[in-house]
Amino acid sequence: MNKVYACSDLHGRLDLWEKISAYCDESDKIYFLGDAIDRGSDGVKLMYKLLADKRVTYLKGNHEDMFVEFGTDLIEIPHHSVSLWYQNGGASTIDAFEKLSFEAKESLIRKINVLPYTAEYINKNGLKIYMNHSGYIQSKDVVLSKEQEYHNILWSRKHFHIPVEEGSIMVHGHTPVEYMSRLCKEVPSDIYKIFKYDNNTKIDLDLSSAFTDIVALLDLDTLEPVYFSTLIEGETYVE
Repeated sequence: MNKVYACSDLHGRLDLWEKISAYCDESDKIYFLGDAIDRGSDGVKLMYKLLADKRVTYLKGNHEDMFVEFGTDLIEIPHHSVSLWYQNGGASTIDAFEKLSFEAKESLIRKINVLPYTAEYINKNGLKIYMNHSGYIQSKDVVLSKEQEYHNILWSRKHFHIPVEEGSIMVHGHTPVEYMSRLCKEVPSDIYKIFKYDNNTKIDLDLSSAFTDIVALLDLDTLEPVYFSTLIEGETYVE
């Protein structure tokens, strides 16, 4: 098929990833836009799957950022407080991580720490597609340090008013569609479908998969999604 896709924010839903993995051919390319872990039960297993899959370009999300920070703390300072991680759904990830050997913990943290956090793809129509976790776009009028820009790319929810350059779009996750639509003051056609906003120059893929049981796989050439669920009859459906 040689298709190019993006998906995001699976949050421990290994079962949904397995549906995507089976759907895609060996020759396809998949950009995963971050947040493999937390909330769902199989985040650590999912990270290993994504890291091992040669089709996948795995971008770091804010939950991977927490994993590196707090996971390192757990290795170096046993019983260190990770309350912020727990508050963000980290219990299942912490439990699975603590069952790993010391060597496996260190190895996994190293691999996640060096993940890229941005990607670009020029599709078959010549459209330049920017991808990162939060959807943050650096305004030309604001100068930020590398640390500030990195934090915004993983964590920001104040980017929706910044336009993308002509001939390009931004594809991201991080903010659930329902919440993003309120931030943008636009009404989505369905909170369980991807959200195209800012005159279709930005696409939010975060469908709160851990809770809704739905994940979107976006074809980056057609900009059309395929949806996967373990609850919906037929399991795979096209918008």
